[in-house]
Amino acid sequence: MIARRLFPFVLAAAAAALIPLGSHAQQNADAPVVQPSPDPGVSPSPPPSAAPEPTASPAPSASPERLRAVAVPTFPPGFHLPNFGGSSASPAPYASFVKNATRQFGLIDILAKDDETYFDLGPQQLDHPFIIAPVLASGVGSEAFAGRVFDSFIIEFKRVGKRVLWIDRNSSFSAPPNSAAANALAISVTDSVINSTPIVAEDTKTKRVVVSAAFFLTDFENVAKSLGGSGPPEPVILLGGPPHPAFSVDASKSYIERTKALPENDEILASLAFSGPAGEIVGAPDGRGVRLRMHYSIIDAPARGSYVPRLADDRVGYFITAQKRFNDDALPTPFVRYIDRWNFNNGPIVYYLTNEIPAQYKGAIRTALLSWNAAFAKVGIPNAIEVRDQPEDPSWDPDDARYSTVRWITSDQPAFSAYGPHIADPRTGEILRVEIVIDGEALRSVKRGFVDQVQPTRTAGLGAAGLPVSSLPAAATQLGCRDSEHCDDFAQASAEMAAAGTVELRASGAGSAAMQRYADHWLRSVVLHESGHNFGLRHNFAAFHLYALPQIHDKRFTQEHGLVASVMGYAPLNLSPPGQPQGDYFQLNLGPYDLWAIRYGYAHFPGVHRPDDERAALRAIADESTRPQYAYATDEDANGPLAIDPYVATFALGRDPLNFYHNQFDVYGGLVSSLDRVYPRADEPYFEERATFETLMRGYERAALLATKYVGGIRTSRAHRGQPGGAPPFRAIPRAEARRAFALLAENVFSSRALRFSPELLADLGPDHYLHRGVRDVEQSDFPLEDFVGTMQDDVMFELFSPDTMSRLANQHLVAPAGTETMSLDDLFGWMQAAVWDDVARPTIDPLHRNLQRRYTHLMIAFSLAPSFLVNALGYPGDTVSLARYELRRLNESVTTALRDRRLDVPTRAHLEDMQSRVRHALDPGAVRGA
Repeated sequence: MIARRLFPFVLAAAAAALIPLGSHAQQNADAPVVQPSPDPGVSPSPPPSAAPEPTASPAPSASPERLRAVAVPTFPPGFHLPNFGGSSASPAPYASFVKNATRQFGLIDILAKDDETYFDLGPQQLDHPFIIAPVLASGVGSEAFAGRVFDSFIIEFKRVGKRVLWIDRNSSFSAPPNSAAANALAISVTDSVINSTPIVAEDTKTKRVVVSAAFFLTDFENVAKSLGGSGPPEPVILLGGPPHPAFSVDASKSYIERTKALPENDEILASLAFSGPAGEIVGAPDGRGVRLRMHYSIIDAPARGSYVPRLADDRVGYFITAQKRFNDDALPTPFVRYIDRWNFNNGPIVYYLTNEIPAQYKGAIRTALLSWNAAFAKVGIPNAIEVRDQPEDPSWDPDDARYSTVRWITSDQPAFSAYGPHIADPRTGEILRVEIVIDGEALRSVKRGFVDQVQPTRTAGLGAAGLPVSSLPAAATQLGCRDSEHCDDFAQASAEMAAAGTVELRASGAGSAAMQRYADHWLRSVVLHESGHNFGLRHNFAAFHLYALPQIHDKRFTQEHGLVASVMGYAPLNLSPPGQPQGDYFQLNLGPYDLWAIRYGYAHFPGVHRPDDERAALRAIADESTRPQYAYATDEDANGPLAIDPYVATFALGRDPLNFYHNQFDVYGGLVSSLDRVYPRADEPYFEERATFETLMRGYERAALLATKYVGGIRTSRAHRGQPGGAPPFRAIPRAEARRAFALLAENVFSSRALRFSPELLADLGPDHYLHRGVRDVEQSDFPLEDFVGTMQDDVMFELFSPDTMSRLANQHLVAPAGTETMSLDDLFGWMQAAVWDDVARPTIDPLHRNLQRRYTHLMIAFSLAPSFLVNALGYPGDTVSLARYELRRLNESVTTALRDRRLDVPTRAHLEDMQSRVRHALDPGAVRGA
C-alpha cells in the first residue's frame, strides 16, 4: 500500500519550504511479459473503390539494419542540425541519382535508394503548404500509447542555395497584405525552421531536387518524455531529481519501415528505437531498446476558399483554431476564432472498425457511432456517419490519412478508456481525419468489478511550511491527461464506477447475459462521447444537472431522455440506492445540448461566402444558451483555478448534486458492507475482495471531493450582457447550501461515525501473493486501514483548507446580493473542529479518529505558527492565523474539560494529554513543553 505521509509536526524556518519525502509515494508495478510484435505488414482487405490506389509497393522488405536511413543522433527537442541528412557537397546529377532508385509516385514522390529514403520535390512543391500529422502507431501504454495523435503542423519547403529548409509557417498572426501592420508584423513574429536538408540531387532543367527524409527518424514529437512516464519513477531525493527515467532515440537501431505515396497524401512509418536505463519498463522487456513506431501523414493543405470556416462562440463548446489579426484597432478583440468541424461537402465520415476490435463489441461501437446521424439529419445532413469493417486487403493501412478508424489497444496500465482525436487544418479548423482508440483493459476492469492497475497516488499536496495546496483537479477528477482535445480519461473514474455496478449486479444474482449487456452499454456511452470529440465538440461539464434524481431512476424516462443533457460530459454510473427503482446505468442517448451544439456547428445558412456572413444567425443560436438544457462549461471550468462552481463537475448527476452525493455515500457504503458476500468468487483468491474494496472506496472519496466544491463555491455563467435569461458571471453559493455540503462531509468523512468497517470484512482483504511483473508490490500483508482512511480524509481536509478555497470564503460576501448569507472563513474553522472533535467528551476515542484529530490539530498549529509573509505568499487570507489560534484555544478548553473524566481509557487519556501539550506549546511557544 502507500506509505503514510508525514504530517508536519514542526515548522521549518520561516521562509523554508518543506519537501515531504515518500509522500504517499507508490512505485509503479512491473509490467507483464510482452512478446515483441513482428514487423507489421499492411492489414488485410481492399480499400473502398473511391480511394486511390498506392502507386508503388511498400519499401523493400529487408532487415531493420539494412533498411535503416541516415543514422541521426538525437538532440534536445527543438534542436536540428543545419546540414542534416547528407553532406554539403554539390548536388549529384538528377538522372544518375534516380536511375537505380525505387520511386513511389504521390503527393510528394518518395525515393528509396541504398537503404535511405528521399523526397523528390518538384518546383510546384516548393513554397507550398503541406500538413504533417503524426500518430504513434505502436507504443507501450501510459502516455506513449498506440494511436496517440500529436498536433498537426504546416510546413513549406523553401530552397536556399544548396539546401532545402523545412519551415513551419506561423499561422497564428496575420495582417492585410502591403499594409503598415503587415510590415510591423514581419519584424515582430517569425516562422520556425524545423529542419534543413542538403540537396543531394538536382535536375537543373526541370528544377526538381532530391532531399533526405531522415527527419522522420528523429524524436521531433518528444515521445521520449512520454516514454519516460511509462517507466517506474526514479527515487526522489531531498534536493530533487528526475521523476522518471530519461530516454533518447538510438539512431543505430532506427529505420524507415514503410512508405506509401498517394495522389493526396504520403504515409511514412518510422521504427524508432529508444534507449534508456537498463531494466524493465511497462510494455517492454528492457529499457535499453524500446521500439516505437511513429506514423507521419503528409497531406496537401486544402486550398484557400474551398471551405468557409465557422466563427466560434464561447457559449457553445467546440475546439477552436484562433488567429490574431492586426487589421482594425477599433475591434473589441484582435482574435478570430474558428470552430473545428468536419466539411461534409467532401462526403460523410466513414469509420472503419479495425480487425483489432473483438467481434462481440463491434455492435455496441457501431450503434453508438450511428446514433449521431439523428443529430446531423436535423440540420439537413442525412447519413452523415457510415460504419464499415476493415477491408480485407493487405495494402489497407489504418494510419493512412484517407481513413477514419476505430482502433482497439490493450495497455498494461491504461492512460484512458477511449480517446477521440481529430486532425484539423491549423489555419481554418477544417477537420480532415478522425480516430477513436479504445483501451480494452478498461473494459476488462468493468467486467471484473475492480480496477487493479497501479495508478498515481491521489494525495493532497503539502506546500511551504507544510500548509496544504489544492488537490481537487488530481484527486476529484482523476484526469491523467494534459489537454481535453487529445485525451479523455475514463480509465480510472469511469471504469471504477462501472466496476461498482458489476458488484451490484453480482450481488443481485445477474446472469452472464445481463453482465454482457451492462458492459456493452458502458462501451456505447464511451464511444458516444469520443465520437463527439471527432466532430469538434469539447467537454460539457455543466450538462449533468438537467433532470431530477427521481426521473433519472425511472427506466422509462432514461430510455427516452437519458441521464444528462449531453454525452460530452463525464456522466457517472447511475446506480440507485437500495429500495429505489433503477434507471439506465449509462448515458445511451444524445441529449438536447448535443443536438443544439450540432445545429450551431453544422447548420447550413444560404448565401454564405465568408465567415462574417453567418455571424447573426450563429449569434441567434448561441443566445439560446441560457436555457437549462443548453448549459455549457468545459475543462478549464471544472479543473484548476477556474473550478469554483459546484454545478460544473465531472461524474456528478442530478438537479440537486448534493442529493446525488448523499446517495453515493449510501450506495458505495452499502456495497462495501455486503462485499464479503459477493467476493471473492468461488475458487478465486481473497485479493479480489481487497481490490474491489479499494475500487469502491475510491468512488466514495470521489463523492466527498465533489461535495467540497460547495465550500467557497461560486456559481458561474457564460451569458453575454443583454442575453435573455442571462445571469452575471459570478453568484455566491448561499450559506445554507454550503452548510448542507459540509454536513455531508462531516457525517461521512470526518465524524467518529464515518468510515467504520466490520472485522469480518477487514479479515478478508488478503494480498496478492504473486510477485512478478504486472502486479503490485505488497508493502503490508494485512490491509493498511490506517493509511487508507487517513489518505482519504487528508485529501478532503486539504481541499477545504487550500489557499484557493479559503480565499474565496474570505471574499465570497463581496459578490453576494444584499440580504444573501454566505459561508464565512470562521464557519469553515468552526464546523471542521466540531466534526473532527465530536467525540472529545467520550471516555473512548477510536484509534482511527485519534489519528484524524492529530492531523487536524497539527494543521491548525502549522497555521498558527506561520509568519504573516509566508501566509500571504501562499495565498491564504489574512485571518488564517488568528482563526487557527482561536480554534486552538477552544480546543484546549474542550480537551482540558475532557481530561477531568475519570472514565477515560489509557490510550484516550494519553492522546488528549498529548494534544493538550502540543496546543499549549503552539499558543505559547516560550512555555516549557509538558509543564
